Amino acid sequence: MTEYEMLRESAKELVKYYLIQNGDVAYADLEKVSIVYYKNSEGNLTSYQNAHFCVRYAKTDGTLVEKYFDYVTCDKQGQTMLKADKDDSTPDYTKNYGGINLLIKMPTYKIANNESTTEFMYVTDADYKAMSSADRAIYSKSATFNGVKYHYNARVGWVETDPVAVKGTDIYTRAQYTADIQNLKNLPEEISSLKNIINQLESDITDKQTLVESYQNAIDTYTQELSNETAARTALEQAKADFETQKQNLESEIATINVVIGGLQNDVNLLTEQKTQLENEIIQHNNSIAEYQTQLDAKVAEIAALEKRLNEFLSMKPGEITNDVPVVSNQAANDASSALASETALESEVEDAVAPSETVSIIDLLKQQPVIDYDDEEVEDDIISTLETEATTEAAVGENPFVPIQQQATISNEVVETESIEDARVPLTVNLENTEKSTTKVDSEVPLANDMIAPRLQW
Repeated sequence: MTEYEMLRESAKELVKYYLIQNGDVAYADLEKVSIVYYKNSEGNLTSYQNAHFCVRYAKTDGTLVEKYFDYVTCDKQGQTMLKADKDDSTPDYTKNYGGINLLIKMPTYKIANNESTTEFMYVTDADYKAMSSADRAIYSKSATFNGVKYHYNARVGWVETDPVAVKGTDIYTRAQYTADIQNLKNLPEEISSLKNIINQLESDITDKQTLVESYQNAIDTYTQELSNETAARTALEQAKADFETQKQNLESEIATINVVIGGLQNDVNLLTEQKTQLENEIIQHNNSIAEYQTQLDAKVAEIAALEKRLNEFLSMKPGEITNDVPVVSNQAANDASSALASETALESEVEDAVAPSETVSIIDLLKQQPVIDYDDEEVEDDIISTLETEATTEAAVGENPFVPIQQQATISNEVVETESIEDARVPLTVNLENTEKSTTKVDSEVPLANDMIAPRLQW
């Protein structure tokens, strides 16, 4: 292999390296890149001026790319040494040779009627077949890349026409290559450092994964607990709703009960007022009865005194009567008549004072009166029999609910139990020791309990 051939292969590898460094082609896709070297004269250009690498490749997105490169000698400082042609000896290659630089050429393409453009144009085979013959004339060349056939326009020349500039312009110099090589030499250390970093990162990732797993376990636990709490909360809310319903029902019942209690309280207040009023009336009646009893006792004593005088007068013999006896007898008769009238009036007043009160408890009233002391048991039995007969009769016709048997009478929610009619005796202090001698009849002149007190028990 000649020196030129070695340089040409080096330039080809430099093109590949440039495509990789520039990001045009991936290293794995280098084999799919078409790189063809041409060295021939063209028009007025010598083979040195027209020499070039034609590079074609298809990108992964289907784009077809065509580029042109060339290479030249550079000095030891990396500067490109161009010459007009291969026979130009102006540059001193033997003393200043330092390597090669990669150049890029700017082509022109034929479109129609000898017109040209710098745009590289192509179509796929499917689109090419759908065109007219006139349109197809532009796409005079074809090639297949990645299994797809393309049709494209042909290069007809170069943008530069100067014999020196047409060779191309620097695209990737030896200086750039040297810098990249130096960077590549530092790559092992950088790679080692990166490996350490990667190892540390992997360790951190492992720790983080362990931590993440623990977090995930905690999250799962918390999620389960939250689910349980949610279910419990739902149950509590349902229970709360049930309690609220029960509460509303109870409040409604309480409101109803309060209304009933209010009505009962009104009744209690009314009954309390009636009780107080009745108690006051009972006190007043008791006071009146006590006053009438005192007056009655005084009148009875007067009657007894008059009766004694009358008996003394009647027991006198005719010879013992003096002129002043008729006067005394008349006076005594007047006094006796006056006393009897007063006694009758008092009895009437007692009946008027006690009878109108229809709410007085007869049991309480009778229990407050003193018991009459009868020495004559036959008279006492007659009085008791009379009281029982009259009480039974009045209770039967509805005028007096008094019943002389064991009975309960209720006033202001209080229950009072009477014992027997024998305990409810006539509240009089008349002394009947001389009943046989007296002309006064107990049944007719002594007021009985039903005659004196006839209250009607009411509720």
